[in-house]
Amino acid sequence: DTPFEGRPNPMNDAAWHHILNVGMIAITSEENSRLPEGGSSTVRNDPEHHVVLLAVFHQLHCLKYLRDLIYDFDEGAVLPGGTNEYQLMHGDHCIDYLRQVLMCHGDLTPIRQHWEPSLHAYAAEQETVHQCRNFDQIWNWAAERNTTGLRADGKHEKHQKHQKRSIG
Repeated sequence: DTPFEGRPNPMNDAAWHHILNVGMIAITSEENSRLPEGGSSTVRNDPEHHVVLLAVFHQLHCLKYLRDLIYDFDEGAVLPGGTNEYQLMHGDHCIDYLRQVLMCHGDLTPIRQHWEPSLHAYAAEQETVHQCRNFDQIWNWAAERNTTGLRADGKHEKHQKHQKRSIG
């Protein structure tokens, strides 16, 4: 099990909160000039920098949003911050966004299968190891540049301090 699995509880909610605590970062005007279509808006009260969201944090936000939607639906609750129609539209966006990411990156890691007689089907082995980028390095780099006070999950707090992370 990972720190993110299971029904929402204080421990896995804290893990999700932590990884989404950064992601909306500040880039320089020179970096912004290399972005397509005129780049990004400036950071409020900081015209020398522009705000961007790193795609990996948008992907994680979408995954968490779907997690929350599933567990809240299972419990018959309505998510705060919107109507059911908006929540379903947001969920649909997240599903399609994650589909695009998965198809774009096309993970070719072989997942071992075993025959499960009780299911009359093959079942995937869950111990598959993927070759990954170092997410701690990505998170720490984003945290160093997160001078915007904005979070990837939309729950913005002013002047946050970020501790270097290592989940492993």
